[in-house]
Amino acid sequence: MSADLSKAAMFKYLENVTRQGILNANTAGGLRAAAIKLLEDVADNEDVRNVDVEAMAIRYHNKHPGDISTDSLVIYKKRLTRLIADFTQYVVNPLEFKPKGRAFAKVGEKTNGRPNAKPAGKDEDTDSALTAAPAPSPAGAATRTLLSLPYPLRPDFEARVVVPRDITSDEAKRLCAFITTLAADFKPAG
Repeated sequence: MSADLSKAAMFKYLENVTRQGILNANTAGGLRAAAIKLLEDVADNEDVRNVDVEAMAIRYHNKHPGDISTDSLVIYKKRLTRLIADFTQYVVNPLEFKPKGRAFAKVGEKTNGRPNAKPAGKDEDTDSALTAAPAPSPAGAATRTLLSLPYPLRPDFEARVVVPRDITSDEAKRLCAFITTLAADFKPAG
């Protein structure tokens, strides 16, 4: 029996690795979004290894001019290329599978001569756990894990919010109030 490397199987793979915790849910969502858009004309039973990602990006851009920015299209191509490679690796050898990810520098570390710079040559659309600077506490601070969450603010712009995994309701309300003040048309209540 040959391995199923179809588009439909690839979407099932995304669901499975997300549910199993192998892949971050936010990362999987970004990969899924890219695949949905760029593979809209690909049949569910088609082998994804035969997909020309560049041609699919051009086709999508021609069918939906102005729907997404050129920069976003470049990111979608990277995501889809990564997804196909990871999916193929998973199907061929599921026991040895490890999804590609990006390591983040710890706060204060220098990369490329700048504090907290993204490592050169790494994929910029991968979400993974971040390490935050320790919060001061009487008993000594420990590093805590953060979430980097994408938010599609506009069709051509994706905002990112980075919050601690243990964010409280009060902190979330304060953050929302702060973001409200960033609006160009914000008028403080008087």
